[in-house]
Amino acid sequence: WERLENSQKVIQDISKQLGGIEEFGKDMKDLSNVLKSPKLRGGLGEQLLYDLLKDNLPAEMFKTQYKFRDGTICDAVIFMGEGIIPIDSKFPMENYKAMIEAESDVARDKFRKEFYKDVVKRIDEVSSKYVKPDEDTTHQAVMYIPSESIYYEIITNGNLQETLSRKSVMLTSPSTILHLIKIIMYSHRRLNIQKHADQILKSLASVQYDAEKFGAELDVLDGHISRTSKSM
Repeated sequence: WERLENSQKVIQDISKQLGGIEEFGKDMKDLSNVLKSPKLRGGLGEQLLYDLLKDNLPAEMFKTQYKFRDGTICDAVIFMGEGIIPIDSKFPMENYKAMIEAESDVARDKFRKEFYKDVVKRIDEVSSKYVKPDEDTTHQAVMYIPSESIYYEIITNGNLQETLSRKSVMLTSPSTILHLIKIIMYSHRRLNIQKHADQILKSLASVQYDAEKFGAELDVLDGHISRTSKSM
């Protein structure tokens, strides 16, 4: 009887856990439906970009929602000695999602073509809106794709790669933009070292002078100690 009661208790516990899993599944479905909104999904992509910048760069090196003279707003920019690097994080995913979920090769090919059109259009927009050398931007803008799978789909297409190169747009994903940010940070540190090279050399010269002076004083002290030792 005791074993039966224990078994019943275990079954009740499992039922509760399964109920929790079912509720979690409903929550995830609700979240998926919410993320179907392009505006909200775009906002999520922007926030992920902002977090990457905030976690890896000093505050003075970047700015979000940067406004150009013509009123155009760029999602983020990074300030470098060579100029301002504009970064865009908005990207249409509807046709890509339809391509992945397509049940036939014909439908998949149709949505893939539409997706490629979306990519080309977005590349054109990023290039025309954010590459502004007259406002100190670099001659290349960064297009951030908040999805590794979409990034891979684009870079494996030769025609899209050619378009990116021609339009002076660099494509990045969550992992590759992190590498880009680290390279920028490294360059910034080297630039700071070069900028303050004279000051560093003067400091080293001062240290050398102090060291030589200290050495001379040690020699005098050594003489006193030697004479005292002999007297003893």
